[in-house]
Parts: sequence; C-alpha cells; structure tokens
Amino acid sequence: MNHTKSAVMIAIFKVLVKGKKHYCQMSVDTLLELLVKWHNISVNRRWLFQCLHDLEASGYITRKQRYRRRSGNLSVQIPSLISITLDGARELYRRGVDAARGLIDEILSWLRGNDKRWPEPAPPGNDQLDSRIFIGPTPLKELMPGVLFDLKNA
Repeated sequence: MNHTKSAVMIAIFKVLVKGKKHYCQMSVDTLLELLVKWHNISVNRRWLFQCLHDLEASGYITRKQRYRRRSGNLSVQIPSLISITLDGARELYRRGVDAARGLIDEILSWLRGNDKRWPEPAPPGNDQLDSRIFIGPTPLKELMPGVLFDLKNA
C-alpha cells in the first residue's frame, strides 16, 4: 500500500470515528479536500477512484453504491457507503494508527455478539432480475393474471 492509499484509509477512519458510525458517506470531492487538509496530498479524482478500487480489492474497505430516483424515472448516483473491514482495521493498526484498535474490538464484538451494525453480504441471487418481465406482454400476462385486459374489447 502506497502513501496515498494509506492516507485515504486514515481519512476514511477519521470520518468513521468522528461520526460514530460503522460507515461514512462522503463524496469523492470531500475526500479529496480531506486529503489536502489532513495529509497535504493533492491527487486527481481518477487516482482517488483507483486507490478506492485497490483498497476494496485488497479487502480493506467495502463500498456500497447508492442511487436516488429523480423525476422522469432517472437514477442519479449519490455518494457510496464506505466501511473499513476487519483486515483494513488491522492494517491501520499495523501501520501505527493506535485508535484502530477500538475499531478492531468493535468489529470482533459484532462477530461474536451479532449487534447488526456492520453490513452483511446480500443473499445470493438478489442481483439478478427476472428476465421474463422484459420480454413482452405475453409473459407479463402470465406473471399477473387478471390484471391486464385487452384494449380492443374494453
């Protein structure tokens, strides 16, 4: 993990501790500002996205993308929820962030006591939509008998 990724992890951790939640929902622009303010590191948005991707691929953070519906049935992406994993908390502690010990203890207590504050993986199969809905009116009639009627006979 390079210096920028360490700084990103520390910035996420500081926001988590300040907010007293197990996740943060800051925008990329806010994270860029915090990197400059706290670590005197100025990077481009693209590099920050790459750092977040690498931290997620390493298992140090988890991200959940979120969307908001706008008028006209349009979806707009809003800031993701970011959590530090047990491996990420251990890595922070290993790198000298002593306060990460509290996060490690909280995660381990959740694993033992199941306090439901930490995100759980989605059940398998929820990410796939039923393709019959998009085929046409005949499968839709089969899915919803009695709801659709013939406009010619109405």
